[in-house]
Amino acid sequence: MSEKADGPARVRLVGLWASIVAVIAVSVTVVADNHRAGFGRVVPREEQMVLLLIAVLLFVIQVIAYLISRTRRPSTPAAARTRSAAPSAENRS
Repeated sequence: MSEKADGPARVRLVGLWASIVAVIAVSVTVVADNHRAGFGRVVPREEQMVLLLIAVLLFVIQVIAYLISRTRRPSTPAAARTRSAAPSAENRS
């Protein structure tokens, strides 16, 4: 598989890892009960839970997109070739 064709799969994989990191970061903030957002702003518990819900939702979407992309691309060059309907009908040159 060429690198150009493999680019979207790599982008999806990076997005999947970024979603994992986001879910972990927001989860740690919620568990630690840290309401400080920096710059003097305070984030209420309700907003933290909404952010966690959004992060989990995006993670699930990333997983689904990644799994769909993996099932659509062939894993080996031999799998990319299509076979004829009849097993006995082979191209002989």
